[in-house]
Amino acid sequence: QRAAEDASQLCRQHKGIAPKVMFHTPTANFSQDLHFTYIPHHLHYMLTETLKNSMRATVETHFDGDASYLPPIKVVFVAGQEDMTIKVIDEGGGIPRSETKAIWNFFHSTAEAPTPSDGPAGATSEEMGHWLDVVKERKNREELGTAEPASALAGYGVGLPLSRLYARYFGGDITISSMEGFGTDLYLHFPKLGSNCESLPAPVQCSPGELDSTYVPYPGYTAY
Repeated sequence: QRAAEDASQLCRQHKGIAPKVMFHTPTANFSQDLHFTYIPHHLHYMLTETLKNSMRATVETHFDGDASYLPPIKVVFVAGQEDMTIKVIDEGGGIPRSETKAIWNFFHSTAEAPTPSDGPAGATSEEMGHWLDVVKERKNREELGTAEPASALAGYGVGLPLSRLYARYFGGDITISSMEGFGTDLYLHFPKLGSNCESLPAPVQCSPGELDSTYVPYPGYTAY
């Protein structure tokens, strides 16, 4: 809910309007425990970035001055035996198949590069899609009634690949199924059992720093 509010705030600041977000859990899944262990900041970041992309695509595809026909974004929560899966469904026009691989590249974006008017000058970590900016703005609004200039809604090409990196590091994943001309379904998979260790890339696992803890006796060693 908080991620949806933050994404909506940014979308309204840049586009003047934001689509509604509808949350849903299938009836057959009500008996399942939807609680799972995860790092709140990472989860908030991934959901905020995902919803920002869906909102921007939906507004740019459908909004022509009539807010009555702005398809909502649907967020579905399902708890399985192993994973907690969150599905984000939008009708933002979809992604061409030729772009589906490129969207995972850092600094690749289908949006125009942000200009200085989109936020404070200089590309800090906060302005590059980081969750701290919207949290700071929300705190200023709630406590002081003011807000600092909005960060960019999109254009840096960091949010989606970094979100997948977070998910995979803790044993999960982010996958996308898109229908060009209609919309996109994005799946966030999080391990529910809490038994997955950090998922390190193969080059890191094979690096000299990844030392083997197996005891190797010195020459002439005799076991007693």
